[in-house]
Amino acid sequence: MALYSASLAHSQTSPGFPPQVVRRSITWSDGEHLWILDVTLSSPIPWYVGSVANISATVTLRVAPPGSQLGLVVRVVGADSAELASRFLGVLSDAQQELRGELQLVVSSLYFIVSAGSTSRFDLRAVLEGYVGSKAYTAVVDFPVLVTSPRSRVSLSVSINGRPDYNYMVESIARVNISVLLRNTGTSYVDSVHLTFYVNGTVVDRVPVGRVGPLELREVSATLLDYFKAGVYYLQVVAVYYLQEGVVEEARAFGLLEVVRASSVVLNVDRSVVVEGTRVTFSGTITPPPRTGQVILERLVDGLWVSVGIVMTDPQGSFSFQWVAEDVPPGQDYVTHVFRVRVPLSLVGGVANLYSPSVSVQVFSLKTVVRFIADVSLEVVPDAVVRGLSTSFYVRIRPQMPLCIPVKVVYRDPELYEWVELGEVVVCGGEGVSEIGVRLPPGRYPVKAVIPSRLGSVESLPKALTVIATPRLLVEAKELLLYGEPLEVRVRVDPAPDVAIRGQLAALANGSQLLLREISIEGGYSTVNLGRVTAAGELNITVCVQAYGTTLCNSTAVQVVRPSIAISPSSATAEAGMQVSFTVAVSPGRTYPVRVVVLQDSTVVSSYSAETDELGVA
Repeated sequence: MALYSASLAHSQTSPGFPPQVVRRSITWSDGEHLWILDVTLSSPIPWYVGSVANISATVTLRVAPPGSQLGLVVRVVGADSAELASRFLGVLSDAQQELRGELQLVVSSLYFIVSAGSTSRFDLRAVLEGYVGSKAYTAVVDFPVLVTSPRSRVSLSVSINGRPDYNYMVESIARVNISVLLRNTGTSYVDSVHLTFYVNGTVVDRVPVGRVGPLELREVSATLLDYFKAGVYYLQVVAVYYLQEGVVEEARAFGLLEVVRASSVVLNVDRSVVVEGTRVTFSGTITPPPRTGQVILERLVDGLWVSVGIVMTDPQGSFSFQWVAEDVPPGQDYVTHVFRVRVPLSLVGGVANLYSPSVSVQVFSLKTVVRFIADVSLEVVPDAVVRGLSTSFYVRIRPQMPLCIPVKVVYRDPELYEWVELGEVVVCGGEGVSEIGVRLPPGRYPVKAVIPSRLGSVESLPKALTVIATPRLLVEAKELLLYGEPLEVRVRVDPAPDVAIRGQLAALANGSQLLLREISIEGGYSTVNLGRVTAAGELNITVCVQAYGTTLCNSTAVQVVRPSIAISPSSATAEAGMQVSFTVAVSPGRTYPVRVVVLQDSTVVSSYSAETDELGVA
């Protein structure tokens, strides 16, 4: 069987009706962020009972918080709120500012009840749902349509494997039963009724029915055995019959069969027993990764599954959600929330979904839990941290309880004279630790752990946190060193640590390692003697030390030269009392201190000190 494109339109159109087009601007705001969307919905009108209707949706992003993402789902519902079709459109962002999608639904005679030959209006609604993390937004767009029932003596309705109009199955070799309810709506016989079954435009079966009496209802079935690959299959049944007047008429009905790939989904929760206000992470994996890539987190509320968030999977099919445990209603000690994830698999807005097993999160009232807490303690390791870096905050709660409690870490602001939140530690089973970044100005601050509640806060004793300015590592040495001379390197850490620290010094001569040495710095200062250097060229010296919970590195360069010297003229004859001039040239050229010694018969007669110019000449 050939599979037609999912955009194949089976609905009929009438030149007397223009397409239905609805445009609406939607504004969503939570007081902090603002979203403005333009929504356009369109569909050919009228819809015909027994056909497949197409609804096109276009959403354009006009205003959004920078760097944010908004997942969108559109659902088409009837006046009685029954869902007729739904589809995930995608994620709006700075990079994707427009989304387009199409929903298809069978205009079933079981829902759209219209007298033969008549046209009726049905007030449908498009429910647009937006998800930003665990925040959900909803907007409703009215979408009225006209539905026409063809003037026919025979009405047809299609069921696929026992389900009216639409069904889905997993890709496999399978038998599909197409059942047709044929009803003679008139008061006279219809003769020679023949049914022809089509799948994607190809005839798969023909069934003679014969004569059908007035108001008689017949059920006719056709069974198809095939290997059904993933995709959308359009099923059509055509009934041809004769009226007693000898007139030949036709009746048609459509159905949709959607075939999806076999897949599985796993859902995990990192904390299953918490107090209100705790951040909970749901994570899981879909195998194999779906083509659509979206995952919807649902919670069971009064027997109904309600969407609470939507995310996209990564290329490996993994996903995660963040959810903050809601407050427990007054008068209750705890509530249990049940979650699952739903993975939409449909390409046309049908109900083909993959569901995970459910997981539970038990949320206790903080007011209830605080009554049992006897002690809270805080440790800061290390208690001195460089501004902008992180340090570890350890919190212990006694007695130990088999649940997770969020604990605030606060510091005393010296200007506001108030305790201000620095971060949060989630304590599970009585102990918790968190790396918290510290961006406070340099200074010494009291910090403590606090569990706030309506009964009053439970607090630890204050601890001292020292915030240090960004440290510097200084490495100093001669810029110019003569070949064979000893080299001394001075290393300094500012501000000086209270304890001795260790590090490494590496020297590279012309790109090759000359030496690697462990060094120790006490009081923030160290002098390292590298001995005589016997390698000419550029010597790069790099020092790295561990200080204040971070690694500090710095380098300096030393030019090691092996000079040559020449005196000209090499010899001269002069009378006593005459002045003799000599030129001294040192290579490589730069400023050098030189000393000229005059000997006579190996006896020093005189000596002169001078300095070469930048070219090495004196």
